Amino acid sequence: MADNQAVPRIYMAKLNEYCQRRRLRLDYKDLGFDGPSHNPVFTVAVEIDGRQYSQATGKSKKEAKDRAAFLAWEPQQPLPPLSSPLSQSPEPDANLAQPASSLNYLALLNEYSSRNKVVVQYVVVSKSGLDHMPIFHCVCTIDDKDFGEGTGNNKQTAKRNAARQAYEKLNDQATSRAERSASLPNISTNSSRNPSHSNSQESSPEASGTLAFIFGTRFLDEFEDIQKIKSGGYGTVFKAKHFFDGRLLAVKRVKGKEESKKEVQALAKLEHEYIVQYYNCWIGKDNIPSPEDSDQRVEADCLFIVMEYCEKGTLKDWISKERAKESYHEDAKIKFQQIVEGVAYIHSQNLIHRDLKPINILMSRDNKIKIGDFGLVTTGVDDHSVQRTEKRGTVLYMAPEQVGNKYGKEVDIFSLGLILFEMLYTFQTYHEKPEVNLKSFVNSTYFFLRNL
Repeated sequence: MADNQAVPRIYMAKLNEYCQRRRLRLDYKDLGFDGPSHNPVFTVAVEIDGRQYSQATGKSKKEAKDRAAFLAWEPQQPLPPLSSPLSQSPEPDANLAQPASSLNYLALLNEYSSRNKVVVQYVVVSKSGLDHMPIFHCVCTIDDKDFGEGTGNNKQTAKRNAARQAYEKLNDQATSRAERSASLPNISTNSSRNPSHSNSQESSPEASGTLAFIFGTRFLDEFEDIQKIKSGGYGTVFKAKHFFDGRLLAVKRVKGKEESKKEVQALAKLEHEYIVQYYNCWIGKDNIPSPEDSDQRVEADCLFIVMEYCEKGTLKDWISKERAKESYHEDAKIKFQQIVEGVAYIHSQNLIHRDLKPINILMSRDNKIKIGDFGLVTTGVDDHSVQRTEKRGTVLYMAPEQVGNKYGKEVDIFSLGLILFEMLYTFQTYHEKPEVNLKSFVNSTYFFLRNL
């Protein structure tokens, strides 16, 4: 049966485009599920203009929808003929009164703009026709690039038609990328509102569009509402909603499994109030940006690490938001005590973090510290004879001996001192950090620690 095969998810996009162009109503009918709660089987059927197609099953609703779309698209399941209004020759200005679809393209583009941090604008470039029957011409731009044009007998209609064309162009680009990769379709992503969680590279509509990331099957089977919140050389972190229990979780995707084994082993070993909670992990194939060309994607072994999601951002965010408050120093003292307790626990488990810094220290919903990012963790807190990897860490927060290959837990304590100073000292600019005044550091730290 086709519904028992690994179905390319491009068929949902094809079916959606087919129905949009023909003004056909497309629905996915949820026909329920059976089986045990830990291993349910969902049943879904495609319905087009009231006609129901073959039922399909899957381990998740998404999988069942994909397979149902595939069955509806198969040749032996013929789709409605091209007899809709769009297939006929329209009257000269018949399509100017309303958009070609009931979809709210303005709202869709507005959501796209918010998710991808791009600017969507509409410009009425000309007006023609008679005074009592004008025709407005509108252009939709995304980050100053023309993406759609539309006409209408009022500005709002022209704007809606321009939005429709722009949205379809974005989807066409995403579909062509998915077809080239011959893989699963991409899932929408979102940059966090917090600057420290956003991608470090500027994005364009083509690169970071509604379909900017590709995920392996298990990720899509177990999670929904997947949004990117952070990306870097270590990999990518996503916020995702677990399909069954509805929890918001953080999923870290890292290329390669051997290099990331230490991080998982450390997280699995640690259970502390001030350390990010680890839940589980899995290894799977995924399509990630090629090292040679970021526009191309290559299949690679990836490790997916599921962890607690800390919705209040990082310590860096907290410092910038709270510094002006009268209670800041008292609050900072509490936060620093929590960090120290967390680091002390890490050391008690014979582990060295090696990359302590404000953006790797997160804030939970209840405003507590959560130490995260154990990508550089190592063992042997007091064994200075161990040959360690040189220059591992972030330069601004590294202890001098970390440049070499023999050191112990003291490198974390050095980083703690710098974090404390950053919590107390107001930097005018980022570039001022490497040039801090030692006397100011000593004085600020002395008065703070005296009250601990």
